[in-house]
Amino acid sequence: MKKINILLFIAIIFISCNPSGDEDLTNNLTLELHTVNTNVSIDEILPITITANKAIMGVDYSLDNFVTSASQFTNFGNSTTVYLNTSKLGKKQVGIKITDTENNTATKTITIIVEKGNAVQLKSLLVNSFYNINQSWDTEFSASDPNRLADVVFVLIKPQIGVFSGQMSQQLWFKSSIKQNQGDLNWNLVSENLYVNPNTILKFSLADDDGAFSQDLMLGPPFERDIDLNYFGTSKPDPINFKDTAINLDVDLKVVW
Repeated sequence: MKKINILLFIAIIFISCNPSGDEDLTNNLTLELHTVNTNVSIDEILPITITANKAIMGVDYSLDNFVTSASQFTNFGNSTTVYLNTSKLGKKQVGIKITDTENNTATKTITIIVEKGNAVQLKSLLVNSFYNINQSWDTEFSASDPNRLADVVFVLIKPQIGVFSGQMSQQLWFKSSIKQNQGDLNWNLVSENLYVNPNTILKFSLADDDGAFSQDLMLGPPFERDIDLNYFGTSKPDPINFKDTAINLDVDLKVVW
């Protein structure tokens, strides 16, 4: 009889120390994601609405299963919006993790399919000339030493959306490999899968990259020159040639329209 009473006593304690099913539901943080569609084109802006059953104090946004992420912490209330704007084709797993006031977290992903639409693919870029080409940029080397030549790298900048703000701003999009001592000044971009909306103005910049120290080859400011793809949209040339005679800049950009 005593053994039964002891077991009954333990059972009563166990029940009293565990919340009921309703309390579990009340304390559980839930997360829902919603978009107007799950198929978008290159550079199309897609709002993703986040809703929760509790006040959201932090949001983490990731496209690589949280290997890297963008985060923001503030009082979002029970709902907020983040934005997808990508130039990479294919299936994207957008991961969202939220944190509430008690530091509970909930994570959910939504699959977005990014299609080419009317996007332009960049195939290659050839620098035909720039200021002081074939001349000394690294003056510590003699006039006959090939190390005096520029170690050439280019960057492309384009408008991209703020994940949390929804505002467009110019951001680094692509940085090329370095052509040591000028090299052939021709970069094959096919494997980079660079697609861009044809109404975009790309900003192009060129530099001599010596590692810890870089020199501007554009004689800036300005440090970039515009490539207005929309300007070429009717004639659709390949390559697109753009020049700035003031700095002896001549570049061919091969594309697929």
